[in-house]
Parts: sequence; C-alpha cells; structure tokens
Amino acid sequence: MLAHMDRIGIDKALLMAFDEEGTESNFRLAARFPDRFLVDCNVEYTPFGELERTILSFKERGAVGLGEFKVNRRIDDVYIQRVFAICQELDMPVTFHMSPEVGYSYGIVDEPGLPLLEASLKRFPRLTFIAHSQSFWIEFASPAPRDREGRNSWGSGAVSEEGAVFRLMDSYGNLWCDLSAGSGSCAIMRDRGKGLDFIHRFSGRLLFGTDLTGPDMIFPLRDHLLGCLESGDLSKDEVEAIFHGNFERLFLRK
Repeated sequence: MLAHMDRIGIDKALLMAFDEEGTESNFRLAARFPDRFLVDCNVEYTPFGELERTILSFKERGAVGLGEFKVNRRIDDVYIQRVFAICQELDMPVTFHMSPEVGYSYGIVDEPGLPLLEASLKRFPRLTFIAHSQSFWIEFASPAPRDREGRNSWGSGAVSEEGAVFRLMDSYGNLWCDLSAGSGSCAIMRDRGKGLDFIHRFSGRLLFGTDLTGPDMIFPLRDHLLGCLESGDLSKDEVEAIFHGNFERLFLRK
C-alpha cells in the first residue's frame, strides 16, 4: 500500500478501523510508519458503561478521530448518541458509514431525508461529523430513493434538484464530507455541473480519500479533480483544500 500511495501521490493517510481489534492493528501499523499514517479508533463491542474510558484511552495513545463508525443501530439510539457526546467532549471527529435499515448491511441508520442525522448535528454542534457511504450520498439529488436497496446504491444521472446533502451542508458547519469510495466519487462525478457547484460551495469541508485497501483497486476521483483543475473549472485553492488542506486543518491542526 505504501508503494501504491507513492504512485498516486498520497503522502499521509488516515487509517480507519471497524472495531476495537482494527484499532489495535492501526496502532501497530502507524508505529511502524509514523510519517505516513494517522489512526482513527473505533468501538463496536465496548459495553455502554466503558465507552468513555475506551475512547479516551485510544485518544491518549494517538487516535485523532473515530471511524468508520458502523454500529447498526438508529442514530437516535442511546449507544450512538453516547459515542457522539464523548467524541464531542474529546474533540474527535467521527466518520460514519450509514445504512438504510437496522439489520441490513452495516452502518448507523437514518430515515429518508436524513432527519436523524440533522437532529444530531443540532444536538452536538461542536462535533465534526464526516459523512460517508451510499445511504448518505444517495441524498445528493432529490427525489432520492426510499426503498432499502435504492438507498444503499450510489445513484446515477443528472441532478435536477438538490437533495438533503446540499441542505444539511448549507445549514450545519459541523458536517463535513468524505469523498471516498464509489458513493462519494459518484456523487461528485454523476453530474459534472452540479458536482462542481457542490465543490465551489463547500470545498472547505470536503476530504479526499480512497476507502481502498488493495493496491490494485482503482479510484477515479483523483484524476477527475485534476482534470477539472487543468480545465479551469476548479481553482488550485479548491483542489488543494480537498487533497490536503482540510485534512491538515482538521487532523494535524495546522
């Protein structure tokens, strides 16, 4: 992966974890290559009463955030809300994966239109939420699918009307977006004009990522953004903010 990162120009990466065991793996890897990797911690099996102690211990060991948070419960579940409250107090951004339904796939669960996410954005104004995955990005356009499979898809085609993603980004400065994976890149690339508009409006809260764990995997957004820079559709400041500036500001405190 380091050779792959070098080939595509990634100097430093934030390692995501799915659970406590993955967090430990991340710490071991970052200890070997401290100049290349930062660590996100995660909780999946930690009992409710031990959440604060566990997350605090991860932060004391160097974790800069929590994610990819994927506990398959509704966002208004007391466990999810407790994690958010702790991370707000510890100033640890939360990157979440979203599912359309409890018992389906993985990820915290919201309803169509993302009302539960909005309630948490209001309740935890000092917590940086980093959005990721299909069930978030499918709300890029309106109307968005309401069925389970549709809400768990990337989406495609022209965006005739802005969806809940635009509205929430307009309304809540603590909402950031991870552009990784097919879901994030598809949202930006499915309608060139609307994708550019989204970047123009929110480039200060967008983070480049790949969500890839193998050197043979292909992620198209890097070349798309560089092409938009070359054509003059995006400015150097916008592209640099997405590629590294926002990351450095949020996680390296530069």
